[in-house]
Amino acid sequence: MGRMSAPSFRLLPALLTGLALLGGSAAAFEIRVLPEAPLPGDILRVSVTGSNAPSRFSATLDGTAYRLHPDGARGLRALIGLTAQDPPGWRSLLIVRRRALLPDQRRTAGFLVGKRTFAHQRLRMRRSKAKLLEDPEARDALLKIRAVLALESDLQLWEGTFVRPAAGRKTSSYGLRRTINKDVPWDWHKGLDFAAAEGSPILAPNSGRVLLAGRFPLQGGTVLIDHGQGLVSALLHLKSFSVRAGDTVRKGQRIAEAGGGGLSTGSHLHWGVYVHGAPVDPEPLLGRAP
Repeated sequence: MGRMSAPSFRLLPALLTGLALLGGSAAAFEIRVLPEAPLPGDILRVSVTGSNAPSRFSATLDGTAYRLHPDGARGLRALIGLTAQDPPGWRSLLIVRRRALLPDQRRTAGFLVGKRTFAHQRLRMRRSKAKLLEDPEARDALLKIRAVLALESDLQLWEGTFVRPAAGRKTSSYGLRRTINKDVPWDWHKGLDFAAAEGSPILAPNSGRVLLAGRFPLQGGTVLIDHGQGLVSALLHLKSFSVRAGDTVRKGQRIAEAGGGGLSTGSHLHWGVYVHGAPVDPEPLLGRAP
């Protein structure tokens, strides 16, 4: 390769200065994590302002990477779920921006997860219902449902706050530790239960696309709705449903009838919300958009 000419050599400082300025402007992005004082069960909203190129960014919390999605003209967003099992304490979120000509940028945002206690619930149900826990098909069904819950689409399909999917009063809260018939331990409660007479209407809590509609040993009639960007609703113990996988639903649309199928003590609705497969508390969504 020939020697650099004198004019080119004189331009080198200016070129380096230009790259430095480019690097400085590329560093102008900000991170914000809401809510500022999160609790177990909350949905974290991670906002990155100053860029609209989601393919260049990733967010990592506790070794799990999350995609960011466009949020307005000059912003990105990722939703991350904290579950009832998340311990209180300091957490650190890592945001990485990949760059072609310059080293990747790494920024961290720390936040403190507060302490939240959950009550213990003792359930009584018929022995025939309790035996569903031993159904060999139950585990296969659970694995199938979990795989669907972990799906992620790019578009935001939800619209503002969520609506109650059933009109009845809340009968069980999120995060309860549960025991069946005094001595059978059962998994903690991953959603809200609403009183609902058999056959009463069940509504879509928000707009989205139906991922799954079927019947399973423990869940009974089940409908899963993708609200976009990793946010999914699960409606369980349905008597019947009028939608199927691939259907588009709108917020408040009647999609099913309440029932008591699966592992349940009677007719009611279980509403669960999942963020990238992590079960979160649905209740805050009734008053605050994700």
